[in-house]
Amino acid sequence: MASGKLPPDTAVLPGHAADFNAGSHLPDDLFADGPYDVPGWILRRYFGLWPRRALGPDGEQTLRQHLATTLDRWPRDADSPARAAHAFEQFGWQERQTKMIGNSVRVYEAFGLTWHLPFWDEPLRRLWPSVPLHLRRQQRLYRRVAEQLLGRLATTIPYRHPAWPR
Repeated sequence: MASGKLPPDTAVLPGHAADFNAGSHLPDDLFADGPYDVPGWILRRYFGLWPRRALGPDGEQTLRQHLATTLDRWPRDADSPARAAHAFEQFGWQERQTKMIGNSVRVYEAFGLTWHLPFWDEPLRRLWPSVPLHLRRQQRLYRRVAEQLLGRLATTIPYRHPAWPR
């Protein structure tokens, strides 16, 4: 902004959440036979960096119970991969995407810029849960569409499935 390279009426359209919607956060356990431990996945994915000693001796069990009882719309052990995926993604969407990622773009407002999250538009948000899980595994459908739209450039970017925090 200070250099004048961006006019004041610039709108920023970051690509946040395209990967999330397309399945990048789905745990590999989802594609094995059940049971589907949704609270366990949540703990590993979203609480994995918490120092265990800070939680106390029963800290992980306490978090697991909290997830299983107070967040009753996310079943403890979903009975199908589709239900487990939905429960896991609902938690991720509500507790991380909308709060952390959604608020991160507000920095543009400090510079007088407007912003829009095109991958968060409601038609796209409604589309992805209806896509079969095997096409969302490792973003298969998303990558195919990106390859068709972007050509060879998309195929030269190596895909690395995100590792769970240790």
